[in-house]
Amino acid sequence: MPSRFLRSTAIATFSLLLAISAASQQSVQQSTHARALELIHQSMNALGGEEKLHAIHSIEIKGVGVINELEQSERPEGPWLPNFIQSDEVRDFAQFRMRTTTQTRTLNFSGWDNSAWSNPATNVTSGGVAARTAQGKFAPGLATSALDDEETLALDPLHVFIIALDASDIRTAPDVQFHGFAQHVLAFTWKGEQVRVFLSSYSYMPTCVEVTRARPTDYYQGPWGDVTIRTLFATWSLDPNGVHYPRQWSKELNGQPFSTYTANEIKFNPTINEEDFAIPEDVRKAAIAAVHDLDEIPAISTTRPPIEIAPGIVYVQGGWSVTEIRQPDGIVILEAVVSSGYSAKIIEDAQKRFPGLPIKAVITTSDSWPHLGGIREYAARGIPIYALDLNKPILTHMMNAPHTMHPDALAKNSRAPKFTFVSQRTALGTGENRLEIIPFRTVTGERQMMVYFPGTKLVYTSDLFSLSRTGDLFLPQTAQEAVDAIIRENLTVDRVYGMHYNPMPYQQLRDALTKYLTPKNN
Repeated sequence: MPSRFLRSTAIATFSLLLAISAASQQSVQQSTHARALELIHQSMNALGGEEKLHAIHSIEIKGVGVINELEQSERPEGPWLPNFIQSDEVRDFAQFRMRTTTQTRTLNFSGWDNSAWSNPATNVTSGGVAARTAQGKFAPGLATSALDDEETLALDPLHVFIIALDASDIRTAPDVQFHGFAQHVLAFTWKGEQVRVFLSSYSYMPTCVEVTRARPTDYYQGPWGDVTIRTLFATWSLDPNGVHYPRQWSKELNGQPFSTYTANEIKFNPTINEEDFAIPEDVRKAAIAAVHDLDEIPAISTTRPPIEIAPGIVYVQGGWSVTEIRQPDGIVILEAVVSSGYSAKIIEDAQKRFPGLPIKAVITTSDSWPHLGGIREYAARGIPIYALDLNKPILTHMMNAPHTMHPDALAKNSRAPKFTFVSQRTALGTGENRLEIIPFRTVTGERQMMVYFPGTKLVYTSDLFSLSRTGDLFLPQTAQEAVDAIIRENLTVDRVYGMHYNPMPYQQLRDALTKYLTPKNN
């Protein structure tokens, strides 16, 4: 047994090593902090000088751009459906608020036969709240709009250095190779978000700003967990006041090209009209009271109650709808939408609706991000997942996506998902509610599947088409593809329904297509 002296010596040595290690670590932290401050000042000088940057309290930007609708294009890897925009934006750094008036031109919302710009719509973010106004009418904005606007303000290429100077953890990170040469990297935390600023080792100008955060209020980005958005700056211009500012911003979302925006006009310190940023108090209160996390969305809508399409087949309506299906040996859930928390509520609702039965399977029929948003909850519970073979890459990616900042059930209890990838007509279950999963394999619906209930002569058409507010088809092309697939598979069908439309007679769909294809008298 070691002597008391040896034990005391060992303890003293270990304590000394700890002290040396802590001192060394503190020295490194102080060194990277000091170097970060040095780089910030060099960058601010390169942009026009610290005094001039501090004197810029607002910027007005007018320009045009394009957003790639990554979340709902025909294929995850592109080409993507473009949404063209023109906007007039005021960034008020002094009051930390933002106002953006936007018009769009995109197939996704135009009915495919309208080349005009949309009516102007304005989003105002002030005091942490967003409001949207169009044609003189105010409405609460989305919580994600407020967060995105505040992020834009904080990480503006001129303002980000002022924010960085105030960050308690500002530091340097290792240099990276970017654009073919070395970039210095500043790192800090802003409102819980991990921010990195890349600086050219040649000019000290900012090359891009990168932010990583969870986006649990966002239907499109929320399912991806820790989302990284990188904004690249290009086409720099010199203002008469001596300040340099980029005319082009290009964004990448988790490495995919998300948007490009070009500023045609830039004005520093424009006159601020307070009325332009005023949000009516009732709208502000409504925005604050609104759901700010997708997991908080109720499973059952208060305005659209569930519809029992047939005994044991219940259509639970919402922005993205779900079907709960009772079979003799368990419950099948059709669609895993929105978020893990929302899926947990759907599971609970189904088990209350059909007591004593386990959840035997979930079917996901589409690759649109909100349609996949809750799939990780089923994986976490070990529930078998039926999905289209072509959607294996995106589902695998979603299962592996890091969720460290807003952990869901799968992040807390990692396990391998139980996938069955459907490549051909596949039967599931027995009894009256036996169903068949059928890939569409059509030009637009190649990443979607329909579900056929032979016992009730019912077909679920996924998100392939929907109805407009007037009851007309949106869109006839995809509606025709649904009919073609039904005919191809020799299905006997009385009714159809989809993710965004209620059950209706199949003949009504056929009649609507006939009407559309009937020549019109000019």
